[in-house]
Amino acid sequence: MADSQNILIGAEAFMSVFSACAAAAKGRVLVQAMTFEGDEAGLALMDVLKSSPASDKRLCGDRYSSVVVNDRFVFSTNYLRDGDFRREISQGKKLLKSAEQFGVGIRQTNPTGPLLLRYPFRNHKKMVVCDDTVFLGGINFSDHNFAWHDMMLRIDNPGLADILAADFDQNFKGIKTEGAHSYTDGEVLFLKRKSGQWDRLFDYFRQARKSISIVSPYVSWPLLDLLKNEVDSRVNITIISPETNNKSLFKKNLLHEAANGYFDLRLYQHGMSHLKAVLIDDSTLIAGSSNYDFASYLFEEEVVITNTNPKIVQEFRQNVLFPMVDASTLLPSDDDRCGRHGGSSKMLSLLVHSLKRLSG
Repeated sequence: MADSQNILIGAEAFMSVFSACAAAAKGRVLVQAMTFEGDEAGLALMDVLKSSPASDKRLCGDRYSSVVVNDRFVFSTNYLRDGDFRREISQGKKLLKSAEQFGVGIRQTNPTGPLLLRYPFRNHKKMVVCDDTVFLGGINFSDHNFAWHDMMLRIDNPGLADILAADFDQNFKGIKTEGAHSYTDGEVLFLKRKSGQWDRLFDYFRQARKSISIVSPYVSWPLLDLLKNEVDSRVNITIISPETNNKSLFKKNLLHEAANGYFDLRLYQHGMSHLKAVLIDDSTLIAGSSNYDFASYLFEEEVVITNTNPKIVQEFRQNVLFPMVDASTLLPSDDDRCGRHGGSSKMLSLLVHSLKRLSG
């Protein structure tokens, strides 16, 4: 029997399906995300977990949410000036403390350490296991993330659910993981910084013969170097990234790189898109938490799934890729905006070089 699977576009669609799944769950509801905040999105998630009849209900977050809330540092003048900001921080702490009264286990991994020295080392995974159903993608549990364009891939598959649950259990214990596991329509890759599984993921790009379509807000080294130097020059490469980017350095770097002509750059015009996905040769979908940037590669724990199911590939093309192409502006390599921001590109290159040396 084929897996039941579909793509959920936007937080509202995801939460609707996830809520129904959790309400019917008997065995487990396991939620992992980098960001959990004490706003409407966080309250909605906690309500789902508290009301679920599942015997094993757990939330695994990252300590990132202890130092960054609503895209602002907790330890900043914002905390002193903004009463709403302080209340949001306080509400997040109260939500986590109250969860255990409703049988919800809580774990926050990856402490930032003294003076935030371990701040870059994050668990960036976004995945949910709800009995035998899994959800994978880019959605975090905060209001600003919920407002962004994003997606979650839903798959009903007991074997895949067990794979993700086993990884969740390790992360919940504070153990960093890596590995590759096959399932019905592809494989799941658990990535940690500079692990060998990254090369396994990059092989999908190297093996492309016709086309590579990349959707991500943050694309940089090492993927750009791989596209330039290791992918057949006859492969048509398109990168779709938001015009309105909350991390403008990545947009400036893409504009600079686009002048080299080895990929077509499309800037998405409908606000911030946090969606991360790749379609290779119109036959292999890659989705998950990774942005294919230096932060993911050097510092973060990620989960990525490959999927060759024709139905889900076609659904991605029709409901995600084509609408994003239509909603984006193509910038030819000779466009006036391309090739600019050389200073920003050099800054990013110097930053990456320094981080590579510091990270060993």
